[in-house]
Amino acid sequence: MRVWVNMRCCSSDRLETQLSRSADDTMASKNLLRFIESSFNQTTLLRDLSEHPVLLETLVLIFGVSQYFSDILIRDPELFRWLTATNILDQSKTKEEFFAASRQSIEPFQSYSRKLNVLKRFQRRENAAHRHERYSPSCRP
Repeated sequence: MRVWVNMRCCSSDRLETQLSRSADDTMASKNLLRFIESSFNQTTLLRDLSEHPVLLETLVLIFGVSQYFSDILIRDPELFRWLTATNILDQSKTKEEFFAASRQSIEPFQSYSRKLNVLKRFQRRENAAHRHERYSPSCRP
């Protein structure tokens, strides 16, 4: 629970407001805690959430609506930064582009297990990019 103590850099009023707007505030708060704990640099994440309220709003919204998407972000917290700091949300891929990109991602690898791991990561990123569109199309700081 050390993380909640450090959450003071995010206004408790702001956090409470966002949680109260969530479809499931209990699920949102548990997933937010798991996300923060799984983050590589908690201090930077908490500072970013404090300085850019739309990021906190987006996370709480997602974490209260979709356990599937929450688990993806908790497993790889850098996906959230990738989604919000790049223009990936502005891009869409045709089926052919998707397959070409997936083939290109496994090209450097020889072993079946390595290719499978790369494809799984590719799929998680693509899922995150497309699921994220549903929740908050304007989540960049």
